[in-house]
Order: sequence, then structure tokens, then C-alpha cells
Amino acid sequence: MSVQNRRGSVRFVPATSTSCYTESGGEGVLWDISATGLSMLVDTPPLLGVTLTVEVTSSWRVLTVKAQVAHVKQVAAGDYFVGMEFASPLALEEIEPFITPTTV
Repeated sequence: MSVQNRRGSVRFVPATSTSCYTESGGEGVLWDISATGLSMLVDTPPLLGVTLTVEVTSSWRVLTVKAQVAHVKQVAAGDYFVGMEFASPLALEEIEPFITPTTV
């Protein structure tokens, strides 16, 4: 059985120094990022459909974007896998500081 990719953009693996925060005070582990959205693991799930301000940080750069919660799924460890779609697509140059160099 194949899994359909919901995003039309290439997903990139984040750099190890990358963190992700939401305006509601939630901190997450960035799982992947693309021009159209991101996925992260969080302790407390946001509500499906809510638009949040998300801050992605590396050791030398901060990216602040609006993103809508597209899906939330609890994983075996008890955390939540959250997929978010950006309000408007990002350019590759905007996400490069947050991804591993080998994935570009």
C-alpha cells in the first residue's frame, strides 16, 4: 500500500540545531520542512484547522510564518505528529538556513 504525499513540495530534513515554536507557547521538534509547510512533534496538540504563528529557529536565523494545522496524529510514544500548511509558499532561500546541507 502506498502513502500519498499530501504536499506538492519537496520535504527537507531539518538541521540538528533547528527548533520550532508556536504562538500558543508550544515547543516542538521540527520533523521536516518544505516550501508549503512543515511537520513537527509536540507534547500538546493544537486544534485542527487553527492558524498559528510558527517560529522556526536555527543557531543563527529565525523564520516566523503563519501556518494552518492540517493534521494531528498521536504517535506511540504519546507525542503528537502535527502537519502544518504555510499561509503562503516560501522560497528555497527562506528555508535553506534550517535544513541539512546534503538535502538541498
